[in-house]
Amino acid sequence: VFDNGIDPLIFDVSHQSYTHKLLSGKENVFESLRQFGGLSGYTKPNDGDYFVAGHSSTSISLAVGACKAIALKGEKRTPVALIGDGALSAGMAYEALNELGDSKFPCVVILNDNEMSISKPIGAISKYLSQAMATQFYQNFKKRVAKMLDALPDSATYMAKR
Repeated sequence: VFDNGIDPLIFDVSHQSYTHKLLSGKENVFESLRQFGGLSGYTKPNDGDYFVAGHSSTSISLAVGACKAIALKGEKRTPVALIGDGALSAGMAYEALNELGDSKFPCVVILNDNEMSISKPIGAISKYLSQAMATQFYQNFKKRVAKMLDALPDSATYMAKR
């Protein structure tokens, strides 16, 4: 779906990048995370092939801007925005989804539904996502991903299996 290193990865908040750090060659230094001289707990442009919006609920908005910049340059790249279930409840995320849908730019939005939202999600989006996650397609996809994760070393899957 996307080309890591070519397509910009836009994390909504820095802790979402931890799994990416593990899977992209930093597993040997991951134990030094958030320690003096160690791997940064925050995403930094010189630390990898991703970008962080820096504040909850802003990744899709940044992806819209990246889409426009990529289109102006005539490049063939697709931004990938990652957003958490709690952040998806913010108005800025809805505005960005609306703009993205209207502009028709290629963009991938990944929902990190780790059930860590401050309160129980309600509304049309929550209802739609609940229905989508109950489909056979999603259940089969989830099983395939779990099987793939089981093949990886424990150090690489710790965060994903939480």
